[in-house]
Amino acid sequence: MVDDYNRITGQDLAHEDVFDTRVGWAVAHTVLAHYSKHIHSLGQEVKVDHWLFIWNGGGEAWKRVDSPVDDQKQKNLERYRNKARIIIHEYLKNKYAKFAIEVNTHKNINGKEKGRQPKKRT
Repeated sequence: MVDDYNRITGQDLAHEDVFDTRVGWAVAHTVLAHYSKHIHSLGQEVKVDHWLFIWNGGGEAWKRVDSPVDDQKQKNLERYRNKARIIIHEYLKNKYAKFAIEVNTHKNINGKEKGRQPKKRT
């Protein structure tokens, strides 16, 4: 991934540099965006599987999403994808559950927005 980043950007990062979270995010975003643009330019829809294969198998691994090869690398990529999908699914489920709770705490039982209630005059 770092080699791809250096090639794409002309930078000279060392592998150790990506242990800094901000640098790691920048490297991942740059590389995945680069390959996504390439995949899209070929008229293909970019899928999460493309990103997973690139992340785990290198820049050319995205081609194996739609054109699998019967070898050990393909088996490794598919095993990684299956594990990652579980984690992604759980992350999204939790994220949307939190969002639903936040939205629903602002509604009353009838689904109407709670607002400021006028003071009752006595």
